[in-house]
Amino acid sequence: MSDNKNFLDPKMISTLVLIAGFWMAWSYYMDIKYPHKDVPAQISTAETQQKPTGSSGAIVESPAPAVKMAEAEKGASSAAENITEYSSPEMSFQISNLGMGIKNIDVKKYRSREDQPIILGRVSSELPFSTYTLVGNHPVVFKLAQIDANTFRGTAQAGNAEILKTIKIHPETYSLDVEVEAKNLTEEFKGLVTYVSDLLVDQKKSGFLAPPIEKQEIYFLHDDKQTRQALNSEKAFSVEEKNISLFSLDIHYFALAIAENSEVSPSIKVSIPEKADIAVGALIYTKPALSNQMKIHYTAFAGPKSFELLNKVDSRLGSVVDYGTFAVIARPLLSVMNFFYGLVHNYGLAIILLTLLVRALVMPFNIYSFKSMKVMQKLQPEMKALREKYKADPTTQNAKVMELMKTNKANPLGGCLPMLLQLPVFFALYQTLGQSIELYREPFVFWIHDLSFRDPFFVLPVLMGITMFIQQKITPSNMDPQQAKIMMFMPVMFTFFMVSLPSGLTLYIFISTLFGITQQYLFLREKTPNHTQVKQVQA
Repeated sequence: MSDNKNFLDPKMISTLVLIAGFWMAWSYYMDIKYPHKDVPAQISTAETQQKPTGSSGAIVESPAPAVKMAEAEKGASSAAENITEYSSPEMSFQISNLGMGIKNIDVKKYRSREDQPIILGRVSSELPFSTYTLVGNHPVVFKLAQIDANTFRGTAQAGNAEILKTIKIHPETYSLDVEVEAKNLTEEFKGLVTYVSDLLVDQKKSGFLAPPIEKQEIYFLHDDKQTRQALNSEKAFSVEEKNISLFSLDIHYFALAIAENSEVSPSIKVSIPEKADIAVGALIYTKPALSNQMKIHYTAFAGPKSFELLNKVDSRLGSVVDYGTFAVIARPLLSVMNFFYGLVHNYGLAIILLTLLVRALVMPFNIYSFKSMKVMQKLQPEMKALREKYKADPTTQNAKVMELMKTNKANPLGGCLPMLLQLPVFFALYQTLGQSIELYREPFVFWIHDLSFRDPFFVLPVLMGITMFIQQKITPSNMDPQQAKIMMFMPVMFTFFMVSLPSGLTLYIFISTLFGITQQYLFLREKTPNHTQVKQVQA
């Protein structure tokens, strides 16, 4: 039986294993990075009924309080809730006297994909940015007063302690400057707690081969380290850390976050049971020893995850946007895309211009890669002959093959190394386009009404697959015919990968591949018939 009829030869098996491994690795990565979710309906008011949330209960555990503190907390737990409304052109929300937390935060300039208001903090207790006592875990009951249009102040008594809380709102940046001062503290007063909370997204399997890119996660900075954890309403999750400088709870394009500026760094405790309705993070501020007062100061954020906006509010907040390992490349790419948008006023066109710019910058690497593969392709018959001639002597065989490549100035890594150098740019662009709220509900042309959502008619994924197939067909290859046929299925696989991912990402890959085809045709094709002679080596 001839070799070309032996389908399951070692090379074919290795190729199949490679493709299967890539498929499984990609699916596993996407499932971890972007857990299966529906479109984030919890930020929409399409459903008017409120989920029963109740208190998380086990978030803070405290020692038994003294009698005086216990009496004060009993009054706090039974106090009636009074609501103060706040509204500006950018956002509106309700301030509760229980802890002076805010809830039902309407991010007015954004709408859900169902054209409903974006609502953050739809919980009934442990409200975002609310203040609780550490002992007993009860909300501090404040008497609210409005100082000016954007400033609210609350006073409260918790046992002997006098607590003053001030919230200054900066609606143009969706941020709040919050200060909490506690005086006349006794030994029974152990500290305060600030909560960050929101509804959890229901986890449902959806999509084929690749899940939607929407995700909900917790992110925080501690001791110059960072922790980022995707949340799943079907799975329990808990974590405790000290020295927190930033904490965020977000749903892909929108976030509730705190950047710490307090005298004493808080610890964080998150405890989400299985099948929970809400996610709650508790920032715990312990009263300094031998002190009768404490002061908390932080910047709160409740709005869109725009890197430029977050960075403007606080330089630490920019890290809430997950640009991955290659963030140092992704952030300049985002700035360039926004620059192009300022010129053409269409993010689809801005993506095309960004893609063309990137491909132009890496063109020298592509040309070098293509030429190296062409040389290696010409050497294949001679290399095959040498391997056949010296198959009984591997040492001599390798020496002769290397001598052949050296004589013809061929680099076996020439085709791969330039592509590896381009991978950081590819992944950085992938993260930039996948994480940028700038693309949220932004139209391109015709049927593409949201570049952050999948192509509703799958036109771009199909066009991308076709162009990838054409590029693969015209690109020089050193693989044997059987392996080449198997690799022709890669465009089909990538087409399925992209059907559930944002159309902005698919547009980038389609234009990039189309540029590659044009580049090979215009710049890299041989101008004259190929009469190049391979320089032989001495047998």
